[in-house]
Amino acid sequence: MTVGQGMYKRLKLPLPSEPSKAPFPILIYGGSTATGMVAIQFAKLSGLQVLTTCSSHNFDLVKSLGANAVFDYKSSTCAADIKALTQNRLRYSWDCTGDGAGICAAAMSDAETGVYGTIMPADYELLSKTNPMVEGQPFMRGYDTQGEDYFWFGQTPVTPDVEEMKYYQWFLELTQPLLESGAIKPPRAVVNRTGAGLEGVLKGLEEMKLGKISGEKLVYTI
Repeated sequence: MTVGQGMYKRLKLPLPSEPSKAPFPILIYGGSTATGMVAIQFAKLSGLQVLTTCSSHNFDLVKSLGANAVFDYKSSTCAADIKALTQNRLRYSWDCTGDGAGICAAAMSDAETGVYGTIMPADYELLSKTNPMVEGQPFMRGYDTQGEDYFWFGQTPVTPDVEEMKYYQWFLELTQPLLESGAIKPPRAVVNRTGAGLEGVLKGLEEMKLGKISGEKLVYTI
């Protein structure tokens, strides 16, 4: 859902069914997140040169999913290293954390216009200040694909655009064969690591807030 709306509906990347004939780079920031791991696989099937960031202990994991090059987001030279590898030609970045605006902007081309997409609210002021050539797209909300009103941070109900749901339904039809064939592999699931039931869920959320979850998806029995 998130990959379909963010990478394909908004960034308008080549679809896996119609891969790019001339590979161009894309930066997936947060490659070891659940969304990032799926994004890497889709981007690879789309014929792109896939660059990603994560902690060093997850380098082998994201490479096994198709990443062409991996960078440690904690490194002070992360953005400069990406820019050097892409020879100042990186025009697309997709932030799977909401925290990567600064690194993404600095890594992207300052000679050509580029687009930064994100799944969470990001520091758009830092983005434009770091690289005026980068356009920051509004963050996407997966809830828009469900076709029902929802509340966002306690505000009045949000009524999603019906086109979001239609696109998601279409993208599911494209994605199903990829899952069935194993071309797209779901993130590794860990069941009840912090305990079963809603109590375990709350403990798992705390683990996520502390940044302790990467390379896997927490699953709970209720």
